[in-house]
Amino acid sequence: MPYLHLNASPALSQADIAALRDEIAALMPILPGKTRENTMIHITGGCAISKGDPDLPAVFIEIRTYKASPEEAKKEFAARLTALVSEKLGVPGGNIYMNIIAMDEWFTGLK
Repeated sequence: MPYLHLNASPALSQADIAALRDEIAALMPILPGKTRENTMIHITGGCAISKGDPDLPAVFIEIRTYKASPEEAKKEFAARLTALVSEKLGVPGGNIYMNIIAMDEWFTGLK
């Protein structure tokens, strides 16, 4: 189950968040074995986050996955996610940072 957390300096309405969540979820299958159904997405707008000039918008995205994805898939996913976020939030690509962290263990639904 991937977990994606997007922190954005621009304020976002609930409608903005819902639309962005749907579009991000549609990109998840670029990473093998990842689907919109098994991805948890957390989007936070209005964050006090900046890079360089604090007046310019910025975004940081952290993606955690179970096991590593192929390098080419990660590069495609990162490029498409950067383009999407830049277009939807008006943040220059150079102010969008992300990491993809592969976890060796992942637990869900334990009793």
